Amino acid sequence: MSWKAEDEKYLRVNWKTENLPQIIAFLGKTEDSVIRKAGRMGLNICKEPNNLIKRKWTMDENQYMISNYNLLSVEILMKDLNRSRNSILKRAQYLNLTIKLKYWTKDEINYLEENWGIMSIKSISRKLKRSMDAVSLKACQISLREQILANGYFFTPRCVSEILNINIRTIYNCMFNELLHFRKFNLRKKTKYQISVDSFLDFLENNLNIWDSRVADIQTIKSHYCSYSITTNDIFSVNSSLPNWLQNKIQEDSKV
Repeated sequence: MSWKAEDEKYLRVNWKTENLPQIIAFLGKTEDSVIRKAGRMGLNICKEPNNLIKRKWTMDENQYMISNYNLLSVEILMKDLNRSRNSILKRAQYLNLTIKLKYWTKDEINYLEENWGIMSIKSISRKLKRSMDAVSLKACQISLREQILANGYFFTPRCVSEILNINIRTIYNCMFNELLHFRKFNLRKKTKYQISVDSFLDFLENNLNIWDSRVADIQTIKSHYCSYSITTNDIFSVNSSLPNWLQNKIQEDSKV
């Protein structure tokens, strides 16, 4: 690779201030190429290049690193500060600017396994205070299957139990007796169940004697029959259209 005028200028200016590995890294050339070029330019190559005086970091350079290390790329910092990649990375470590790895705890991994395929990646990310990329990567590392249904539109048996205020054993009995349709899949060594919103609402309508609207979370149930809109004046409105069977159910239960 031929030498450019700016490469020669960099070599002349930094030969006595940067050590040889830093110069090589910055120029992207071999050690022999750099030393031969330095000799042809009349630079002192008798002294061991690795022992050349290192250019000390100034207060201004340190402040620039603190202000920009996590905002600019290393390449830009190298150019702005006229330093090698290795020098930039070492200084960042010295100034405690590098992001420390946050190792996954056993509780976090258990939470991920329990909710993968049930909660959305975004929800898991928010709960664990980790990025979505970090959650996806960890799921891949522990061999969790593709999260094809984790989009927030499914209930677990426990969710249905809590909404209706019914013992979870009763919910499972309804599922296995085909009163409540569900989807089953294996997640590592565990079996997961997902119940769609439509299946949940069909179950409510066709099994009125199993649940009681007085103790159930009726607002959550009603929310599935609501539509939401925002006007041009940024006015938020909710339109509710409850089916007749649900209105009748609420009225009948209130009489008991």
